[in-house]
Amino acid sequence: MNESARIDPSRFVPVGRVSEQFQSYNIEMAEITGGTFWRPYTEAQVRGVEPVTFASESSDADGEGSAAFAHVGSLTAPVAPVDLSGARVRTLARALGPVHVRVSGSWASHTWFDVTGDVEGSAPDGYHAVLRRHQWDGLIDFARSVGADLVPSMANTAGAHLSDGSWNPANSRAFLTYTLEHGLNVAGAEFMNEPDLATLHGAPAGYTAADYRRDVAIFVRTLRETAPEALFIGPGAAMARMPGAAPFPHLPIDDLMTGPAGPPDVFSYHFYNGLSERGGGLHHTPADQVLTEEYLARTEKALAGFSAVRDDHAPGAPMWLTETADAAYGGSTWAPTWLDVPRYVDQLGRLARNGVDCVMHNTLCASDYGMLDSRTHAPRAKYWAAWMWAKFMGTEVFDAGVPLREGLHVYAHDRRGGAGHAMVLINNSRTESTHVELSSPASAYVLTGPELRGLDVHCNGRLLSMIDDHTMPEPVGVAVEGTLVLPPVSVTFVTLTA
Repeated sequence: MNESARIDPSRFVPVGRVSEQFQSYNIEMAEITGGTFWRPYTEAQVRGVEPVTFASESSDADGEGSAAFAHVGSLTAPVAPVDLSGARVRTLARALGPVHVRVSGSWASHTWFDVTGDVEGSAPDGYHAVLRRHQWDGLIDFARSVGADLVPSMANTAGAHLSDGSWNPANSRAFLTYTLEHGLNVAGAEFMNEPDLATLHGAPAGYTAADYRRDVAIFVRTLRETAPEALFIGPGAAMARMPGAAPFPHLPIDDLMTGPAGPPDVFSYHFYNGLSERGGGLHHTPADQVLTEEYLARTEKALAGFSAVRDDHAPGAPMWLTETADAAYGGSTWAPTWLDVPRYVDQLGRLARNGVDCVMHNTLCASDYGMLDSRTHAPRAKYWAAWMWAKFMGTEVFDAGVPLREGLHVYAHDRRGGAGHAMVLINNSRTESTHVELSSPASAYVLTGPELRGLDVHCNGRLLSMIDDHTMPEPVGVAVEGTLVLPPVSVTFVTLTA
């Protein structure tokens, strides 16, 4: 048994607030238009009993497979346009609301919005994909029905530039105007996906930081004119300051933050704990290390690096993590399983306590890191933890006075929709239970996975599942007075009236 700890809510110290949309998510543009995305793992690979093999040949698919993702060859596959009209996906998404839905990804940087309905067949020159009106209408209807607003990024490919090399805002202006006219609020927008990796994500060959500074200023003027209430969010970089030589071509983040656009209203960044097995072993963390203190702390270390950039170039701007998951390249093999749930919840707790205002998981239902299965929209393991967070954790954040250590991570908020406090307690030990002494009566919702690499989640020993496609379950808490036992590899939500 791990060393016990005492938790007394009368000693909680307020440390900040997060937005109502603190827990949000991405929907990939490739899902909306149809295109190319990460090839799913097999069931055996998800369970960890079959190795992931790699192919060296290049993908011959058009779009993202032949552009941004050409280097990963057959690890991508075609994806059909997603259907977000079904009762199941809307019920599940509504239960997470209110949220920001970020629509972006590498595919967005290549996509032309066909506002007139005139484009037939292939995309215009300089683009790889077409977003058709009925497809965007479907996203707008989905977002409005689940209580979401929009955070998009714009296309910045060769076709989006004028003869003098500067960015042409016409299609992005039409996109924003259409969205607002059809009743979807644009909370804010980023210029392009991960501009520090600009050419990887579709920018013209030879694109420089000076080009970006010129173009983002044009974008900001367009945003202010077209959607004056929307926030300028940026830069949305994948890397903070890089000591020494970077492992691949990039535009230094400091070089993106100066220029006529001025500082962003919101400072945004991206973070993954590493690369998935699809990365061929580069920056990949083995499954036996993903519950360690070092692994869980990586998100806080990344925040410190990006916060330093924010403080230098946009002091006081809110921090949004606009793209994150366990691993880039579609998620690790265990991303859909219980094994990734402690990391998911721990990241929310850490970042809320350290001043991040919004965290957008990648993705709702694309690839293996999605909260929902991409084909059936059935909830995966982390969905249930996300739902519990949305159900209980409010916007005021407290320091519970319990240092982080293996076996006990404590994060405290006010209780959403009720008096008192809510906490989430994470036991990341694989072998030892932790005893916690509570100073006041509480209700506990102990989440466990019967299999570490399984998709099922139990709440107080009972399987969590939808009652039907229109109805969420009602979790039943266990009354606790005094000692609460946290099983190994568990995530426990606790509500206290005090």
